[in-house]
Amino acid sequence: MSPAEAAVPAPVEEAQLPAMPDYMGAAAVLWQQGRSGANWFYWVAALTVVNCLLIHGGAGRHFVVGLGSLLIVDSIAAEVAVQEPNAAGVARAVAIAIDVVVVLMVAACGWLSNKRWTIVFAIGMVLYLLDGLLFLMMGDIMSVGFHAFALWGMWGGWQAYRKLNKFEAALAEELAAQPAVAAT
Repeated sequence: MSPAEAAVPAPVEEAQLPAMPDYMGAAAVLWQQGRSGANWFYWVAALTVVNCLLIHGGAGRHFVVGLGSLLIVDSIAAEVAVQEPNAAGVARAVAIAIDVVVVLMVAACGWLSNKRWTIVFAIGMVLYLLDGLLFLMMGDIMSVGFHAFALWGMWGGWQAYRKLNKFEAALAEELAAQPAVAAT
């Protein structure tokens, strides 16, 4: 055998390759679970907008969904409008500006969580938990229950994305450790 022939690796038969578990199937399941949990942020943002519109429209009620912090801001603005009609426009404008910023932040948590930024996912869940505690302090048990339900869904998504990130890192490490196979 010449040195040139020795430098060319022998083709690898398919039977010699290690059996690959169903990586794609497991990853797809984790990805879908993560996405489902992260999408709760979009639901919270959208339903908060509905609550803000109800309060600013003078409905005097709210749904059990949405953010308690913005319910407080909007209720204060509505009360200022009743007590001080001259300041009503300013109070509503400030409340709406705060509403827009917070709703965009919640939607951004959803977007970044779907990009598998697990730290943003976790921070968003903690902030939503704190928001739920506001409802607990107000005695609104139905809203507390919805917050708990949404947090449960978020938790499952966060856990799934964490597992998927670890799974992909382990897979990349495993693939990097395998010897390179020459194409035939």
